[in-house]
Amino acid sequence: MRKLLVTLALTALLCAQEARANAFDGGGILSFDFGYMGTGFRNSGWGLGAGYERGLIDWASVKFSFSHMTLFTDGKHDDDSLLTTVGIGLNMRVYPFARGLSMLYIGYGLGTDFLMFSGETMENVTYISHCPHIGWKQNFKDIIILDAYLGYRVKGTDPGDFLFDRGIVKQGIEYGISAQLNLSKIWRVIRGR
Repeated sequence: MRKLLVTLALTALLCAQEARANAFDGGGILSFDFGYMGTGFRNSGWGLGAGYERGLIDWASVKFSFSHMTLFTDGKHDDDSLLTTVGIGLNMRVYPFARGLSMLYIGYGLGTDFLMFSGETMENVTYISHCPHIGWKQNFKDIIILDAYLGYRVKGTDPGDFLFDRGIVKQGIEYGISAQLNLSKIWRVIRGR
């Protein structure tokens, strides 16, 4: 039974290599993450995230991400405080079917959030986390990509219960669907190539 499964897996991998001509044609994917906006709205503020994923080879990529939130945290230090966050992240992803930046992927990411409370007192906090994840990217005409993902975020540093209670920083299971744009393809269409 084990030999049969290995044979089927190798056959699927080889077939995926042959189908590569119809897959994503390279370049990079710029994505916007509006999940930060939801966190901002829940905390009387706003937020936005963006990421850029670049294929290194047919079956691997690297993704850089950036986020910012400005939140009003009523009562953190017995007064109304303003919390600003800046986050950066790096993800490495492997695409086992070697179809460019589409279909199944498995990855591992590291992130750092720099948080600053301001009010009557000032406080700076750095939150570091890492997250193994798995996902599926569905590609539509190489322009729009839907990315469904599931991961488990593990904290590397402890920023305090207040930030976890509000959902400002996360630990545990995370999932979602993001819409991404292939800007290199859009740029080629605009330029007529």
